[in-house]
Amino acid sequence: MPLAPQIIKSLMFEHFRTGKSSQVMEVVNQVAQLAVRKNLVPPPTGANPSHLHALGRENMSFVPDHVQQVMWQLLAQGVLVWGLGAELNNNYPFYRLTDYGRSVVKDDAAQPYDPDGFIAEFDRVVGGGDAVMRDYLVEAVRAFNANCFKSAAVMLGAASERAILQLHSTFEAAIKDPTKRAKFEKDSTGIAITRKYSTLKDRLDLMVAAKKLSHELTETVGNELPSAFHFIRRCRNDAGHPEIPTQTEPDTVFLNIRVFTEYARRVAALTQFFGKQEADW
Repeated sequence: MPLAPQIIKSLMFEHFRTGKSSQVMEVVNQVAQLAVRKNLVPPPTGANPSHLHALGRENMSFVPDHVQQVMWQLLAQGVLVWGLGAELNNNYPFYRLTDYGRSVVKDDAAQPYDPDGFIAEFDRVVGGGDAVMRDYLVEAVRAFNANCFKSAAVMLGAASERAILQLHSTFEAAIKDPTKRAKFEKDSTGIAITRKYSTLKDRLDLMVAAKKLSHELTETVGNELPSAFHFIRRCRNDAGHPEIPTQTEPDTVFLNIRVFTEYARRVAALTQFFGKQEADW
């Protein structure tokens, strides 16, 4: 199976963070070495093993081609320039990072293909979060790295639902008006997460309209919360529905996992807010 384009780019960025300037083919070799080191592909075998051959027949052509595509994109974005800066090696296939490029690769966040690093970054940003949600996320990342993409999508969907259920419960407890709380409970009745989410989102929208939330929380309610919730849930449903066989795309799962940390951070911020403030609209 070919390495996902996002993973190849992430491995390239990891190499770029070493600060070394070199040739395009050296980037390909470094991507291959990192892929082996992180168990993304089996280790090389044979009398004269090479990391590049360990990529397998599909990746032997795909990885070099994609590395070159990404490098041309980074050239257009001002992340790198061709040449080493010396008169003899000042053109393609040599390259070097620009000052802007060094800042870009330095700030690149931990990636799902690095489970320990990704979870450590999640803990740093979200503060660990709810233990059950975190366990589902850990399982999702492990499944992704084992090429079990359907399993990863289902586990990530469970992590998302847990975050929403925690927010729903905290919000309900923060409603002091007995009439409004009774109506909220009635509208939330049922086991479907979509019903609880819709009821919660409706009240949050009313609070936004009444200007009772900060700018960041307002942005979360209006944009980040619905987009991430529906994106992750749709992928989870496609992967976990036994009567509708579908192809779970690795790239889609990768993107879902990548956005989950920021999504969880924003849901946690809402949960913490309603742990201290009244929910009223």
